[in-house]
Amino acid sequence: DLLTWQRVNHFQEAKQLTRKDNLKRNISRFRNIPGKIGEAFDILPVTYTLPGDYVGFCTEFAKRYEFSPERNFWIMKPAGSSRGRGIFVFN
Repeated sequence: DLLTWQRVNHFQEAKQLTRKDNLKRNISRFRNIPGKIGEAFDILPVTYTLPGDYVGFCTEFAKRYEFSPERNFWIMKPAGSSRGRGIFVFN
């Protein structure tokens, strides 16, 4: 129980928004809702969660590399890390 001057500093299931892999999955689910609601969630660039989306990533990587190899940059972010740890750019 909280006293009157206390505030909540933890929300249940916050990882559904704060972990990158869960955020991608949840936004993709909402984007599949038909109509204007689904269109409102079209806010992410092309995103893949590895290793599950590995084949799709390789296909998109190869397609973009053929079109413009010097501009084929991707950002790799570990799902469970914070404060920028483990993030790198590759092409």
